[in-house]
Amino acid sequence: MIKPTDIPSLNASLASLMVAKAVNAGCEIGVRVSVAVVDAGGHLVAFQRADGASWASIEIAQDKAYTAVGFGRSTCELGEFISKAPFIVGETLLLRPRTLILGGGVPLKHGETTIGGIGVSGAPTSDIDILCANAALEATGFCPEASPATT
Repeated sequence: MIKPTDIPSLNASLASLMVAKAVNAGCEIGVRVSVAVVDAGGHLVAFQRADGASWASIEIAQDKAYTAVGFGRSTCELGEFISKAPFIVGETLLLRPRTLILGGGVPLKHGETTIGGIGVSGAPTSDIDILCANAALEATGFCPEASPATT
């Protein structure tokens, strides 16, 4: 029997490291992003906005992380699923508050268990948001998301 203590949780130190790594990755390539990390319940654990990042990127980053946790898959993957699904499925999902299908939201998994999510927003393309998220994932031992350009 699995006990709640057997499932790792996301702590503030790890989440803070992740947002810093993603923001730094953006700065290194000349983009200003906002980055949010949420826990398994979709609650904000850490957030950082690069100087000069768009105000709109603040909520979008949080919503990408929230969406990744809620569906247990990346926002890019969810967008691909919706594009292949019947119209009513996509429309129903997109009517949910805080649900975004723009690339840059990735669930954080321990085995098959989703323990949190990261969302990046502010780059001129979703591929660059994904690149910034991947920098955080790689630095902390999580599996990076495959970019649509490389799949």
